[in-house]
Amino acid sequence: MIDIGPLKVFAVIGDVGSFSKAAALLGVSQSAVSQSLSQLERQYGVTLVDRSDRRHIRLTPKGEVLLSFARSILSQSDSLDFVFTHYDALREAEEVKIAFSQKLVAPLAGRVLSALYAVVPQIQAIVCTTEGGVEADLYVTEEGIRSSENFSSHPLCAYLLNILRDIRSEGDTL
Repeated sequence: MIDIGPLKVFAVIGDVGSFSKAAALLGVSQSAVSQSLSQLERQYGVTLVDRSDRRHIRLTPKGEVLLSFARSILSQSDSLDFVFTHYDALREAEEVKIAFSQKLVAPLAGRVLSALYAVVPQIQAIVCTTEGGVEADLYVTEEGIRSSENFSSHPLCAYLLNILRDIRSEGDTL
C-alpha cells in the first residue's frame, strides 16, 4: 500500500520549486520535506529532482511523471475521504438534474454519470441541456459550473463538483 504523505510533500515541492517554501506551506521542517523526497526516490529507485540549483528545485522527467500520478492519487484520496465522510447523505439522495451546454453534454455527461453511479447507484440522474432556460440542480457550461441555491449546500453538489474537477485535471475542457 502506498503512503500518500510523501506524495503530498512531493506535489507541494513540484508546485513551489523549493524545499523551504514547501516546508513552510506544509508546516513541517525542511528536513522532513527532504526525508519525504528521499523516501520516494528510494522507493522508486529514481532521482525526482535536479538539485544543481539550490535556490530553485526542478523536477527531472521522472519527477514530472510522478507529479502527474501524485496529483491524481491525491485527488482520488480526497474524493474517497469526502465520500466516506458524507456517505449517508449521498446514499439518501434520490434525484439530481444536471444541465450541460450543448457543446459539453456529449464529452462529459457519460463520464459524470459513471462516476456518480459508482458511489450513488440508487440515484435517478436526469441529464438535459441548458437551452431554453431549463431548471436544474447543477449547470455545466463553457463559462463555468454553478449550482441552484437549494442544491449548493448538499454533499451531492460537492461530490459532483469534485468529479468535474477531476475531469478538468485530466486535461479535458469545461
